[in-house]
Amino acid sequence: MPLRKWFSSTASPNIWLHLRRPIKSQVLCSAGYRLFTASSLRFIKQDELASTLNDSTKTAGKDFLIVDVREPWDYATLHIKSAINIPSPQLMTLPAAALVDRVRTLNRMDAIPKTVMFHCKLSLIRGPTCAVRFGTLLKQVETTDKGIRDETVIAVLDGGFKAWETTYGHDPNMVEGTAAPAEVS
Repeated sequence: MPLRKWFSSTASPNIWLHLRRPIKSQVLCSAGYRLFTASSLRFIKQDELASTLNDSTKTAGKDFLIVDVREPWDYATLHIKSAINIPSPQLMTLPAAALVDRVRTLNRMDAIPKTVMFHCKLSLIRGPTCAVRFGTLLKQVETTDKGIRDETVIAVLDGGFKAWETTYGHDPNMVEGTAAPAEVS
């Protein structure tokens, strides 16, 4: 039996994903049509993100964007280098245009990058849920906004920040924040 959660027209959207089953759960609105599905998400490995960060031909903010949806105090302590912070409660409640403007303001760019990657601590619920929400809102806004690319890829960091910290938490080129390791000269 597929697991689904319907939006309430009076409540803020509460998107629920069950990613351990085959992707049958979809984001549905009260009218019952598809907006953006969990199967549209791409999961990326830590090594792939690390190679993207180390690629001198790619610029954070222009070619890719990393969105950390953890709470601000977690972000301030330690986060992936060049990531922006939009806490999941804020991302889930902002209207479409306001969210896109917030991403542009934090990113300091007019256009949304080709790849937008989300993560939370484990990337099991908050990260994928926020990614689906962002993808849904992007579909709503892209018809009227020329700064949004039709081919924007929405991705989620596999294993979340916990796996990233285990692998790259010691590397000052990969993390920043108050608990980041000092760079060796």
